Amino acid sequence: MHALSSIWARAGAAVAAAALLYWALSSFILPRPAPQAAAGAANSVRGSPVDLVDAASVALQDCAPATAPSVPDGATASREEITAARSAFQAYDTATNSYVHCVDSTINHIATQHAGVASQDELNSLKAFGLGAHDTAIDQEQAVADRFNAQIRTYKAKHPQS
Repeated sequence: MHALSSIWARAGAAVAAAALLYWALSSFILPRPAPQAAAGAANSVRGSPVDLVDAASVALQDCAPATAPSVPDGATASREEITAARSAFQAYDTATNSYVHCVDSTINHIATQHAGVASQDELNSLKAFGLGAHDTAIDQEQAVADRFNAQIRTYKAKHPQS
């Protein structure tokens, strides 16, 4: 049963990441209608039209995403492996928090920079894009935390004195 829930957790995280990636790249792949002259002028900064989600996609490349640590098998792991995994997860949590802060700051900066010239729909799309990146990182971390906690319970059941 645990293996099945772990598979579902990984599958869910993979689907969320794939959806975010598709959303981020779709603006580069799918054709866009040409902007109208008036809309282009209203949505420009320093005279050139800007797609805020495209700008955010590029800017978010400067945010270092966290890399999930491996989770040891609690049934066979040593105390040292569990301790090392706990430290690795704590570092992952710190990296995820840094990434999420970078995403939020970047999105807020772009929104503020274009607030006077971008439409409310464009700003809403930008914020939805940022929220998607933010939530995907948190969901991925939660999936790792769930797997890690399950293995901790398995380890403690096998080693009640630990």
